[in-house]
Amino acid sequence: MSIRTALVTGSANGIGRAIALRLAQDGFQIAINNLPSQEFMLRELQYELELKGVRTAILTADISNEDDVANLIRNTSEMLGGIDVMVANAGVILVKPILEISASEWDKVQAHGITVNAYCPGMVRTDMWEAIDTSLTTRMGLPKGTAFENGVATRIASKKPQTPEDVAGLVSFLAGKDSDQITGQSLIVDGGVALYSWNFMSGRQPYRQLELHEKYGPVVRVAPNELSFSSASSWQEIYGVRKGVEPFIKSEFYDGGNFAAEALSIVSERDPKKHAEMRRYLGTAFSDRSLKSQEPMVAECVDRLIEKIGMVDVGTQGTDMVMWFNLATFDIIGSLAFGKDFGGVESGKEHFWISIVTKSLRMGALADCFRRFPALAGIAQTVFSGLIDKLLKDSRTHQQYTMDLVQSRLASQSDREDFLTKMIEARNEAAISDAQIAAHSSDFVIAGSETTATTLSCMTYYLLKNPAILARLQDEVRSAFVSYEDITAATATPLKYLRAVAQEAMRVYPPLPFALPRVVPNGGCTVDGHFLPGGTTVSTSTFAASMSSSNFDEPWEFRPERWLVDNPTDDLDASQPFSYGTRSCMGRSLGWMEIHTTMAKLVYRYDLELADESLDWHRDSRMHTLWEKPRLMVKLKPRVFH
Repeated sequence: MSIRTALVTGSANGIGRAIALRLAQDGFQIAINNLPSQEFMLRELQYELELKGVRTAILTADISNEDDVANLIRNTSEMLGGIDVMVANAGVILVKPILEISASEWDKVQAHGITVNAYCPGMVRTDMWEAIDTSLTTRMGLPKGTAFENGVATRIASKKPQTPEDVAGLVSFLAGKDSDQITGQSLIVDGGVALYSWNFMSGRQPYRQLELHEKYGPVVRVAPNELSFSSASSWQEIYGVRKGVEPFIKSEFYDGGNFAAEALSIVSERDPKKHAEMRRYLGTAFSDRSLKSQEPMVAECVDRLIEKIGMVDVGTQGTDMVMWFNLATFDIIGSLAFGKDFGGVESGKEHFWISIVTKSLRMGALADCFRRFPALAGIAQTVFSGLIDKLLKDSRTHQQYTMDLVQSRLASQSDREDFLTKMIEARNEAAISDAQIAAHSSDFVIAGSETTATTLSCMTYYLLKNPAILARLQDEVRSAFVSYEDITAATATPLKYLRAVAQEAMRVYPPLPFALPRVVPNGGCTVDGHFLPGGTTVSTSTFAASMSSSNFDEPWEFRPERWLVDNPTDDLDASQPFSYGTRSCMGRSLGWMEIHTTMAKLVYRYDLELADESLDWHRDSRMHTLWEKPRLMVKLKPRVFH
């Protein structure tokens, strides 16, 4: 049998060197290549190979130079009798912000449209990774080496870093006879870290997780050390309190958010005892008594919304109700958190802070992706440095603006019954700093505005796509009130069909679509009948649980009636839009107040029609921490009273 020949470029060290050694072990004679400056290391490798009896040729060349490449191929053929396998391990890299890359520079890297088999390594301990780790740890203020170590510990199932030899094993397969029918494939060899990150950054992660659960069942492995659950019982077992079982603490997903360097908040605090203390002193702001005193502030913003949308010339295109709901809920939370609204509804324009808050959610998505795939972080920080710097700047602006609003409100010494009044009352007793008040307020703004706007938007879409449901709700609302002024939180709350429509909207489109990761305590624990070792990251997928065919009959059908009558095929406990347990949403009563009053007043005052019948809510949605909703163009006509 004739001896096969392999040419391995960039083989002086790292992955290329490991590939050359592995192919030699597989029986190849080897042509090794690198830049002329690396000839000494090539000679060391040649010596090692020839000690094993492997015929080896050294060919120095710059593979970015076309003439050098032609000579490299010709010389290999002449010296070793031909080429059977070519491993293009060396590459050309352009380190530059992507928006500054010229067409000629792009063509230098991307011009040829190569379709050979490719291998895509992840966290391999090489000189290149040393440089990536140095960049990451310097930026994050961490000890050198920890970015790599943390990535390995949390994102690779074996808990061991990849080595050049791991990659060489894949190349050995691609170079062998067993892979002759594999052509043009890019194979990822990274221990599993890329899969979750791609789904998350694409914005379609909830839908992909649902697909996985529908195919494989109520428990799915979504990352090397992470499991997703979709059963109703998993809510209690992961997020609830179980006798004799330590709580499942929040995972590192919650690290590094807004104000993380200055103070932890009700959302970012991972310690159960400290979180319980925060919940105790913040709880008074969400009590029934506080809610009653806050209702006039909510009603003022809602009434302004109902009046303003009637003044808009919608024409045939309609007006974007997603925008209006965002403006209104942002105004409401601004009024309650800082003592003044942001004038969004009045101006009909997005306050600059809304845009920054939205971008901060993308920053959260990036941060989680980078934690899972640190190699991507190193590349992105170089290639997309301008974009990432802009996101970081927006995050700092968000923090500073929040702090300015808090300090302005504190200086006013107002006795207004809003969130800050309650925090100020507990300030001395609980030793709350201004930074921590700002951190809590930031959470209230993000969680309290976007989620309510999402529910109102989804309700409106499904009402207008289902005329019979809209007609039933109109009948309930319009028969319950003699006048618009009769509609209050107290009078709207008893409307059963209105509440059922909202519950169904939160089922098909949970306002918190992403899973809330927790860590199994030391010693391990059982979840949904599966014993899991301590340190495993687990979560209940909000979207998969509420849209699973195992939990609901015809889950994609918008059917409010399922919340009004007992149906053995619907496990209503699987839908937990406010989460579950000691860390469930503190503001759910406020959210219900906004939903009840806004939708009751909207349906009472206007006849609504969907302007864009081609809109598909799920198809057109994306998720980066929270939903990025499509435009909802609606035509409104003031109701004609008879």
